Amino acid sequence: MQSEENTPTRAGFVEAIERCAEAWHRVRAELPPGAFRLADQANQQKAALAYLAQLPILSDPAAFQVYIACIAQGVALGAVDIVDAGRLCHLAQTAMSAWKLANLTVPAATEKREQQAQKSTHPLPPKGNQPAAAGNSIEDREQREAALSLPDRSTQDKLYK
Repeated sequence: MQSEENTPTRAGFVEAIERCAEAWHRVRAELPPGAFRLADQANQQKAALAYLAQLPILSDPAAFQVYIACIAQGVALGAVDIVDAGRLCHLAQTAMSAWKLANLTVPAATEKREQQAQKSTHPLPPKGNQPAAAGNSIEDREQREAALSLPDRSTQDKLYK
């Protein structure tokens, strides 16, 4: 469960997206008005790197959400190529999986431990702690008779072959 402090607000999303977009626009503004095509491509690459440099660090669920929102806005803005967006979202997914493993809590196991702790303080004795009266039970007598009616080992070997 996420706590209140880990849930990003709309203002947090907007602030992060604006920070990334501002970096992209700042670098794009450095391009002179009459620049040729190669200069424009180089400037676009620098602007994209500036945008990516402003992405949040993938450290908790709130950062994952803001990161993905920034990537989506970057695609819409043209700062992030659609192919790169898939790669970046895969990185976010990998970071989320790693975070989940590091912060793993298994509710079922916790509940089972609590139930066991609440059981009676006097557990039942194990089944094998009392000696059985040899030969007195019907089951023992039946098992002995069944074992005596089985053929010996050499006969079993001959039948098997």
